[in-house]
Amino acid sequence: MLHNRIFTKTYMAAFALLLLSATVYPAVLHVPAEYSSIQGGIDGANDGDTVLVADGHYFERIDLRGKDIVVSSEILLDGDTSHVSATLIDASQSGSGSVVTAIGDVGTIAHAILRGFTILNGSSDQGGGIFIRRYDLTVRDCALRDNYADDGGVAFLRSRAFVIFESCEIHGDSESIETYYTIGLFGECNLIDCDIYDTRIDLVVNLNIIDSRLDSCPVEFWTYSFTTVSNSEFSDCSFYARDESSLDIDSSMLLNTSIETQSSGVEINSSLVEGAVMIHDDMGSYLNAESTTFVGGIGIEQGDGSKGGSDVRSAAISLDRCIVYVESGHAVACPGDNTYLSFTCCDIYTPDGVWLQGIPDGIDTSDVFFNDPIFCNPGAGEYGLAADSPCLPENNDCAELIGALPNSCPPLLICGDVNGSGEVDLADIQFLFIYLIADGPEPYPYWKADTNCSGLVDIDDAVYLISYLFGGGSEPCANCQ
Repeated sequence: MLHNRIFTKTYMAAFALLLLSATVYPAVLHVPAEYSSIQGGIDGANDGDTVLVADGHYFERIDLRGKDIVVSSEILLDGDTSHVSATLIDASQSGSGSVVTAIGDVGTIAHAILRGFTILNGSSDQGGGIFIRRYDLTVRDCALRDNYADDGGVAFLRSRAFVIFESCEIHGDSESIETYYTIGLFGECNLIDCDIYDTRIDLVVNLNIIDSRLDSCPVEFWTYSFTTVSNSEFSDCSFYARDESSLDIDSSMLLNTSIETQSSGVEINSSLVEGAVMIHDDMGSYLNAESTTFVGGIGIEQGDGSKGGSDVRSAAISLDRCIVYVESGHAVACPGDNTYLSFTCCDIYTPDGVWLQGIPDGIDTSDVFFNDPIFCNPGAGEYGLAADSPCLPENNDCAELIGALPNSCPPLLICGDVNGSGEVDLADIQFLFIYLIADGPEPYPYWKADTNCSGLVDIDDAVYLISYLFGGGSEPCANCQ
């Protein structure tokens, strides 16, 4: 028995040594200490290895060769983001082609991480900065600039391309992140905690924009693609959803940014949309919004049925606890009979007083009120609510917060407080005279300058203020709105 136990232990030890000798541990390949170029390090790497690149300006284009590897600057060692600007992959001296090519083998999807580089000066037919096909690629802590292509100057996603841009700064210079038109559901693009400038995003793919900031970036998507936006901010952008795609926006700020759909749906929750919204076509486009502030008109435009044949469905707008505010014109416009409108506890306001155009018969407006929401400073893009706003829960019959933003400034509708200082004094008389005589800034809210409650703001209101402050006259009326 003892002999058998010794034999068994010896056999097991030998077997363990055999396994140990067969195990291949991930390696770290150093550039330029061990390999003179980044591509040389990639070529020498096996799946699971890391190519670690020291600070430097590398004039080359790289191909990931279908490998499951990490290619990183020294940000991987210390988390110092200064390595991004100090470690450049520059294709300017390497002929035409993408700076980074990621193509997996047929029938497989490779996985790789590219981290901590500035990627620049790519020039290609498709994907000047990055070309991705059959790859699951994470691009983290990178800057992309000065990359150009006929299609996808920043990046081009072909079949089965899954890409994450995380903590990246992207300057498109009017170039694009784009997909091949038949990519369909076989791909995904994620923009997470990124700053993106002057970049068109033109995708037939699932798109997720999370915790990001976009400036001058038109976004277009189509053919059963799904786009979600969360905790992000857009400036001078646009969204265009078409061909039965969908757009879901949550807790985001869309500043000077329009939304347009064609045969597609939009869901918006707890967001600010400063820009026009158009829901059009005759194929069942819709807008469902909750707790959202729209600064700009909402429109439905019905088609003639030519695209949908006999299957002409109604376009629809459903608003719940929303503000729709326009400075002039119609707040909601919906010509055509195939329209469904639903309003629950909404404030819809336009100074012109004609808030709805082309209203279909039978629309219930009993849950709508038509007061100025009293934003803190709309001229400066501040759409938080003043303490006396009718959209605060304590000031409306719904007992609900209406719109996306809560109270963020003191009461503004103090009659006679023309300049919004919080009190009525000589400065209000000066402000009103400058407005009336010298084309100065308009009071906001406008009607707090109607000190005598005549229904007009004119020179008599300035005289009324003078009498009140210096002649013992009556106080400005309490209900100037």
